[in-house]
Amino acid sequence: MYSVRFFFFIFMFFIMSAAEAQPKKNDINIRTNILSWLEPNAGGPVLGIEYFINNKFSIGTDAGLIFYNIVKSKDNNLSHPFGFKIKPEIRYYLYKKNKPDPTRFFFAVEGIYLKTKTTNFNDLPVRDNLGNVVYYYIGGFPEYKKVVGASLKAGLQIPRFFIKKMMIEFYAGLGLKEKTYSFANIPDGAIASQRSQSRFLLNTDIDGTYPTIAGGFKIVYKIKE
Repeated sequence: MYSVRFFFFIFMFFIMSAAEAQPKKNDINIRTNILSWLEPNAGGPVLGIEYFINNKFSIGTDAGLIFYNIVKSKDNNLSHPFGFKIKPEIRYYLYKKNKPDPTRFFFAVEGIYLKTKTTNFNDLPVRDNLGNVVYYYIGGFPEYKKVVGASLKAGLQIPRFFIKKMMIEFYAGLGLKEKTYSFANIPDGAIASQRSQSRFLLNTDIDGTYPTIAGGFKIVYKIKE
């Protein structure tokens, strides 16, 4: 008899916890992408916030600093980048209102805006009007990179990760990014050329649009209204 009551209590506790874990209107989540420290040429801490418009849709954004690059190209005459990135997002959760479901699937559209500054210390040829090299400028010059893009993602969010209000989510997706490079403080007669080295299968160090893969996991903490 006592064992039946005990298992009934455990069952009801699980149901109540699962129901409470469901998203509600005006819920707010704080989240961080741990893998952001390992992103090529975009390394640094990221912190985000998510706000639920209703129990199925949420809007949010992640923002972070960039101050190092874990991937080294063949060109070592570059300082570490410094900049920021912002990732706005809208999500749709597969949520059954009348059925407690502790695991939630979601689909999302995520944008990105990234801007960094790097000092390029490569020798820069300065030419005269006839195209002859007069001298090489070696003082270093700022190199700016801007990235704009969007991705479609699918993910899985699991509540009660170690503690009641903490969740963990895994996601993956595909998208496109457009990269542009510009240079500043270059002497008259000098033309800075973009690097030709490729870090991956594609040469992503020059202006252009490239496919991108979004993937990883986030730690999420739920804040009550």
